[in-house]
Parts: sequence; C-alpha cells; structure tokens
Amino acid sequence: MSADLSTIYALDLMGELLMMTLLVCNVWRLRGHAREDRLLRVLVFCTMLGCLADATSFSSDGMPGALGRTLVVASNTFLYASGVILCSCWALLIHLHLRGSVTRSRELLLGIPVAICLALLAVNLWVPLVFSVDAANVYSRLPLSRLLMGFPYAYFLYALVLYARVHRSNGGLRLFPGWALLLPVAVGGSVQVFVPTVPLFWPTVSVGIAGTIASLQNEDIYRDRLTGLYSRAYLERLASGELRRDDAGMTGIMIDLNAFKSINDRYGHNVGDQALVDAARLRPGARRRGPPRQGCGGRHRDDRALCRRRVRRAPQHPERGRGQAHDGRDP
Repeated sequence: MSADLSTIYALDLMGELLMMTLLVCNVWRLRGHAREDRLLRVLVFCTMLGCLADATSFSSDGMPGALGRTLVVASNTFLYASGVILCSCWALLIHLHLRGSVTRSRELLLGIPVAICLALLAVNLWVPLVFSVDAANVYSRLPLSRLLMGFPYAYFLYALVLYARVHRSNGGLRLFPGWALLLPVAVGGSVQVFVPTVPLFWPTVSVGIAGTIASLQNEDIYRDRLTGLYSRAYLERLASGELRRDDAGMTGIMIDLNAFKSINDRYGHNVGDQALVDAARLRPGARRRGPPRQGCGGRHRDDRALCRRRVRRAPQHPERGRGQAHDGRDP
C-alpha cells in the first residue's frame, strides 16, 4: 500500500492551509506573551515546516545527483528532529496548563529525549544509525529509527499520567486539551510507523494542533484563567445536564470573600488578583474530592460556588421531612 505524490502533496497542503488559517483566525491567542502562547506558536510553525519537509522528502526520494541526496538527508533528518521537538513542546504545554508552572528539573527531564534524538541524528550524518540513503538516493529506515519514532508516544504517556494525577487530586477537573492532539497523532503516527509510504503523521498533527487551540478556547469559556476556577457558564452547563437525570440532583454553596473590595481599593488589583488565586488554592484541602468549584463573582469577583454532583434525592418519607434533612451522602 502506497500513496502517490499527488496524494502526498494534497495531504501536506491541507496541513499547511489549516495552520495558516489558525494564524489568521487566532491572532489573539498565537500572538500573546504568555508561555503557553509561545509554545503554541512553536507547535504551529513546527507543523508548517514539518508538512513542507514531508512533501520534500517524498519528492526527492530517488532523485539523482548531489542535490537529490542533500534533500533526502536534510528533509528526513528534520522530520525526525521536529517530530520529537514538537511532542516535547506539547508535553511541556500540557504540564504548564495543568500545573500552572514547570520546574527547571522537569524541563530538563522532558528535554532528554530531544537531546538523544539530536545526538543520534548528528551521528547519522556520517554513520547510518537512524536511516540510510543508498547510491540511488533512496531512503530506508534502520532499526534505531523505532526509538526516535517511539519518543512521541513516551510524551503522550507522560501527559496521560500527569492528567490522571491532577484529576485524582482535583476531582473537578474535566477539561483536558491534550486529547485533541493525542488521539489523531497516535492514529496517524501508528499508521506511518507500520506503513511508511502512507504519510499521515504531519497532516494529523495539523488536525491535532487545530483541535488543541479550539479546546483551549472552549476552556477559556468554562474556566477563569487567573484562578483556574470553573465559570458560571460551566455551572449552568453542569446544572442543565444533572437536572435532566431522574436519579440525581444538585446542591451548592455560595462563598463570599468578605471585604474583598477593600483589598483592591487599598493595594491595587494586582494584589487583589493574587488574593483570589490564594483563596482558590485553599479550597481543595477543605472539601471532599469530587465536586467542581465555580467562580461566580460579578464585578469584583468576590463570590464562588462549590457544587456537589450526583446527590441522591431524598426519599419521600413524611418523617424525614419533619425533622431530618438529607445531607446528600450515600448511606
């Protein structure tokens, strides 16, 4: 099974057009100065270059002469390197998004596969280790290429483990932008690992990057970027979904931060914002794991809601209605 050049060009062109569309339509997100925004720019430009190099590698394969050999070696070297670099930046983006910050030691840990990849590719320029180019300028993989192609899956596994740990510590976590890239790239990359002549990796990366940005935009609707608390929009969505179920209800607690306006007036909004962040961090230790938290404040953002889902409806017993209040806990 193989794909002709016209199919390859069409797939890579679609990837390029998708990335160009993102650059035009998501200027506010891709031109920001936050670290997440910078990482998104790296992902977009790396994908654009990857689609171009992908088309070049198939076009130059078997091309006679020194130029053909140079294009084959350069394009395939770049594809291996950019694939690992892109997935490392994606894993760093997911860590930063879920944790809020990344330690220097964690950055170094995530950079180890990149360093190994670049070192092997540098040696491969003189001694074929990852791939070889024969006298007819035809590219072929070597067994060590499996290691470099496995690094993206290691980053995927890292993101999944991180998500599971964050989800376990914060039962309210529902949004995970990593799925948007992980699923299509895992499928497309797996196909190309076993069928090298079907170039699906970079087109599926384009789809995944577009999905990641769309997922982040959706999360901005449902979560407050400052505190990480869910917004009123998420609360209303949660309520509408739960109240449609016959066996579930919902209870909620509204919390007011007393005299919060005086902090803004006296110390400024930067200090007020930090106070909100600190207050949001205090709540997880004071509740059972599971219920999501919503920020429902208005002008001064001094109200927050804590909601419990899957609350059992109280049995219709007259005696309970007179003197006992059902607390929502399972017997």
